[in-house]
Formats: sequence, structure tokens, C-alpha cells
Amino acid sequence: AAASAIQRTGAIPVFVDIDPVTFNMDPQDLEYQIERIRQTTRFHPKAVIPADLFGLPADYGRILHLAARHGLHVVSDAAQSMGASFKGQPAGSFGTLAITSFFPAKPLGCYGDGGAIFTDDDRLAARLCRLRSHGRAAHSKYLHVQAGLNSRLDTLQAAILRCKLQAYAPAEQRALQQAARRYASGLKGVVQIPAVMPGQISAWAQYTILLYDANQRRQVQQALTRNGIPSMVYYPAGLHEQPLFRDLPRPPQGYPRSEWVSQRCLSLPMDPYIREAEIDLICRVITETILGKDSKREGEDAHGRKPGV
Repeated sequence: AAASAIQRTGAIPVFVDIDPVTFNMDPQDLEYQIERIRQTTRFHPKAVIPADLFGLPADYGRILHLAARHGLHVVSDAAQSMGASFKGQPAGSFGTLAITSFFPAKPLGCYGDGGAIFTDDDRLAARLCRLRSHGRAAHSKYLHVQAGLNSRLDTLQAAILRCKLQAYAPAEQRALQQAARRYASGLKGVVQIPAVMPGQISAWAQYTILLYDANQRRQVQQALTRNGIPSMVYYPAGLHEQPLFRDLPRPPQGYPRSEWVSQRCLSLPMDPYIREAEIDLICRVITETILGKDSKREGEDAHGRKPGV
């Protein structure tokens, strides 16, 4: 969604590799990509769009510093991180703009489609209000001052979200933190569990583990399926591997960490209402599949190899 939005403006997306521990944009590779574009092309970087993947905020401390140094705007993709925070600042409050999605599977979901844009720039906010309603002027319902869209959130979804914001969202976030702690306790030393860096709180949009390789992931997923447990691969291919973007310029080394993770990641059931017994069953199935029912070796898989990066 983010990359195709860039293309629709006539700009060119430039991808940045990920940190294989957090799955988020790697600030070091971001700086490399900025310098590479400036030195090897005639194009000029304009903005950075970090995504808070699986509920964990990106490293906004380093990203905002880099963006300011290079004169770039930051558009924070907080679609998966509402309820999370970075060093005490809530997700959705970083950069020139931040966006979120209210799709039902997101941390703050409604019962259909929807989304929101956040900014503390009054001029930009007024422009966004025009754009969401066919470019309508603020002072008149029937005057239109620019081309826009019908992007208004419908009343039913707004009513649902208002209730969730007031009553359910804080309780759901507490339940998710408890579920994540139970997963971590049951899977530590068996697979690479999600990392939450100091000063960060994750919204746990997904609970995503890393397996040793694609074959082990397939074995684990099959074992979960046999036990009636759903799982999902988010995402089986990086953005640079999508047919839409294959012809875009890319660095000589490609994006090896993104490809490495996409072959090994697996997302497990995660929601505020998951029961402790369900988490325990999931952990047991994964552990028995990797270590064997009688194995007590902590931190190794069935081949004696340690999981993780």
C-alpha cells in the first residue's frame, strides 16, 4: 500500500532493508540508500516511510535524526502499531504525517474498512480535510477548490471505533502484553521470538517467530494445522520481489535480510481474547516438532542448531 501510493504521485519508491531482529526499517541501510540515490542517480530523496511491522514501532530516534539531517519528511506507517509506543511517545505521533488502518485485523480495528491520518501541522490538516471530501472548501459544501477523493470514514465505523477507543483498547492492550509474555516463556530457546527493544512497547498486531529455514517453517506449520491451529506467513516476499516493483532500480547487494526473514518467519494466533491454554498448546506443538517430544535441550533445534539470526 505504501509503495504503490508513492508511485501514484509520480515518484519512485526506493526500498530499505530490514533489521532481522525487529523486522523494521534498518536506519543504517536507510542512510546508505539515501547516499546511493544522491550519488548515483539524478533523483532527490523527498520522504521516508517507516512501517511499524507486527506492532513494534520503528527506530524513530535514529530515523527522525537521519531525516532531519538530509531534509526529508517522515511519514509513519502505524497501521499495525496503534497502542504501541517508542520512548514514551505513542505510535501515530511521529513525523510530518502518520497513518493508521482500521481494518478489522489491525490493533485498532473497526468492522469494515477505514483509516486515519495524524498531523500537528494545521495547514496540512486543512488540505487533508479537503482531499478526503472531493476537494471541498471548508466554508462551503458546494464549492470545490482542488481534485480530491471520497475518503470519509462512514458513521457506523466511526461509532464502533469511538466505543473501542473509550472502553476496549486499553484493556485489549493489557491482554495482548500478557499473551506475548506467555508466548515468550513457552518458546524461548526453541525459536527466535519477537524482540522488543528497550524503551519500546509493541501493540502485538502479530506474534511472529523465526524458524531455522523454510523447511523447518513448513514442518511447524503442518504440525500446527494437524492440531487445528492456524498460522500465517507475513510476508512470503519482500516489496522488491513484487511484480509491480521488479523493474525499479536496486542496490547491487539487493535486500538480503528481507529475503532471509521472509523465508523463515511465521505468525502465530494473537488477539486479546486468546486463552492461556491455547497459547500453551501452540508452544507445545512447536517445541515437540522442533526438539522432539523427549528432547530437553534448551536453545537448540532437533539438529543441534541454535535458532535465530
